[in-house]
Amino acid sequence: MITNYLLTAFRVFKKQKSNSFINIIGLSVGLASAMLIGIYILDEISYDRNIKEVDNIFRLGITEIFQGKEIWYTDVAAPVAEAMMKDLPEVAAAVRIANRGNAIIRLSDKSFIEKKFILADSNFFNFFGYSLLMGNTKECLRGKNKVAISESTAKKYFGYKGAGDTSPLGQQLMIGPKGVATEVTAVFADMPSNTHMKADMIQSMESWEYGTDDCWACYGLKTYFKLNDASTLPAVERKLDYYVKEKVLPRIEQYLNVPHDQFTKSGNRVFFFVQPLLSIHLNSHHNGEFEPNGDVQYVYLFGITAILIIILACVNFINLTTARAFSRAKEVGIRKAIGAIKGGLVLQFLLESILYVMVAAALAGVFVSILIHPFNLLAEKNLTLDVFGNPQVLLTLGVLILVVGLMAGAYPAFYLTAFKPVEVLRNKSKGSYRSIFRNGLVVFQFAISTGLIICTLIVFKQLHFIWNQNLGYQKENVLRISQTSALRNNAKVFKEELLRHSEFINASYANTLPPNIGTTFFLKAQGSDRMVSCYQVLADDDHLQTMGFEMKDGRFFSKDFPSDSSAIVINETCAKILGYQTSEGKTVTGDDGTTANVIGIMKDFNFASLREEIQPLVFVRRFEPNNLALRLTPGNIPEKLALAESVWKRHTEGLPFQYSFLEDELNNLAQSEQQMGNIFRVFTLMAVFIALLGLFGLITYTATQREKEIGIRKLLGASSVQIMMMLSGNLIRLVAVSFIIAIPISWYGMSQWLQSFAYRTNFDFNLVLIACASGILIAVVTVGYKSYEAASRNPVESLKNE
Repeated sequence: MITNYLLTAFRVFKKQKSNSFINIIGLSVGLASAMLIGIYILDEISYDRNIKEVDNIFRLGITEIFQGKEIWYTDVAAPVAEAMMKDLPEVAAAVRIANRGNAIIRLSDKSFIEKKFILADSNFFNFFGYSLLMGNTKECLRGKNKVAISESTAKKYFGYKGAGDTSPLGQQLMIGPKGVATEVTAVFADMPSNTHMKADMIQSMESWEYGTDDCWACYGLKTYFKLNDASTLPAVERKLDYYVKEKVLPRIEQYLNVPHDQFTKSGNRVFFFVQPLLSIHLNSHHNGEFEPNGDVQYVYLFGITAILIIILACVNFINLTTARAFSRAKEVGIRKAIGAIKGGLVLQFLLESILYVMVAAALAGVFVSILIHPFNLLAEKNLTLDVFGNPQVLLTLGVLILVVGLMAGAYPAFYLTAFKPVEVLRNKSKGSYRSIFRNGLVVFQFAISTGLIICTLIVFKQLHFIWNQNLGYQKENVLRISQTSALRNNAKVFKEELLRHSEFINASYANTLPPNIGTTFFLKAQGSDRMVSCYQVLADDDHLQTMGFEMKDGRFFSKDFPSDSSAIVINETCAKILGYQTSEGKTVTGDDGTTANVIGIMKDFNFASLREEIQPLVFVRRFEPNNLALRLTPGNIPEKLALAESVWKRHTEGLPFQYSFLEDELNNLAQSEQQMGNIFRVFTLMAVFIALLGLFGLITYTATQREKEIGIRKLLGASSVQIMMMLSGNLIRLVAVSFIIAIPISWYGMSQWLQSFAYRTNFDFNLVLIACASGILIAVVTVGYKSYEAASRNPVESLKNE
């Protein structure tokens, strides 16, 4: 019986080639979209799952709330890990890690910049369960000046040939600006891409003086801990409050010279927070992350999009199948007349549907293999098709094919088998297609498609707003040269030589530049006990002109005023909190008790993501050659980079020239939104394409149902245009109704998303009109084509059997 059903299905495929082709294409596009989104989501939720005992591992962070402003740090103080191991029996192990990326590495006469460079305690490899290709996991990071390197790094530096090659062990690398001799003690396998913490070099924590610092209020180390039983986490969190009360707060209050009662009455708070390791990638966006993390909201959003696209594809299948129902009505009537039962016929049509989906799934697999590389470029990922080798993924895919086959085939199966054989064989049954259901499908399809178009346009408007927002300074043509501390005594000479060239307008040294300003300290206004938490920039006299900042009151630092070494400049936000209208005669007291004159108030500028409001900021005059901001004249950028690099090489011992453009760094802050916009754009096009197939199916159905009516109308003198209006008018009205549903839903969803930005564009109804007009135009073209084809047909063909 099953064989007979399959043979029948193949005959139908062959007989209705165009209909089958459209059905398979619609399903394959939907399945390919769902597969791509599925691969993306699987990668996002797989982060850190390769780590042993991952469910028992957590990261500790600390939050400071001052004057209602919250700062969440992923770094805590150096002594915390040891105290937890000593005082908390629930804690099985703890490890500290410091992110020291962009480290200078020298080997003989070669120099490198390692971006993925960390320091870690000696139990790092045992804690996370990482294995070594060579070396001892317990000893390789024990003691000063020891370093473990990844396999790819070993190949780059020492030509490592793989298993059995011990040549990297015992080699000396010169690390840091001062070139400290450090022994290579281990080689580890390259860390997977789906981990929030990636490293190519891991230096022993004992090599860093800060690792032994006893300050509980000085944050610089990430601390991970492992519990014997994850259920004891609430007890551990309660005990962590003790450390805040007895260790952290007394040190902060000592720094601020503020009594405990006054500190707490002002609404200030400090507390530890705990993050499960598995939640970091999708749920953590705090100060000091190893890299920009993903966003769980986008995972949910793309998952919903995949489901909607699958439903759209199923709706198309239903439309196209029922549109061709009457070509099989006699088949159903004859089968019933000779004794076929309804259940058998339902099974036949369901098997046909599943067979369609299987063919579409195979074609979707081909599409995915072709599209995976461009999709990686779009999403800035490194996704592979290896997931299809996972038995669970294959099982899920099999279930998906079955579910989609049943979803797509259930209604047509029961619809077709409901025909009464006597009426069918007398040509009396028209197999009345339920107009409410049909119309609902059209509205549903285009509501989704239009909603996606609206959301995509709003996302790109917000991105355009971010990229073109006046940040309060001139971000264009500013080059950041990193690792300038390696210049040592040549720093001033390097800057002076650059400025001898007309290609370079201004230059300034600073400890940090936007958008990476992260250092904080406290100050209070003259005669006030209220402390203000501020971000801090240490810069030279040329910083204002180089960056293009503007002063609201007073002046910036100047070589003409030696006393500026003990003065500060604050931004407008800081001045408002301190209660200062002008800078004249104003002083502040820092957290170290020193007093400084306020010589100027700078206009506010955005020095972080536009998701955040502008924070209090203080400039201190100090020569800190960590970064050089170099303003270029417009045009011929490659030539100017080459010139700057040549000057760099003359003043360094062959160190790599590491640079970035400030504008690019600022745009990267919107990376997750940009990725979302790009992915949304592609799948919106997919959804629109599938919806158009649905319209094509419905107009095909309408033309088939009213074939004889069209013939009679043409014989009575109706024009092709009138026939086209008759056929397409109702569908165009349904498309218009879908806009009424799509607009409020899109408005609500995008308004909620825009609320996550402190600086945002508005929900532009002009874009809504553009989206709706686009939908109408696409619908008119699609329906118009099929309507014209039906209206142009010779009426004799439709009436010859009457």
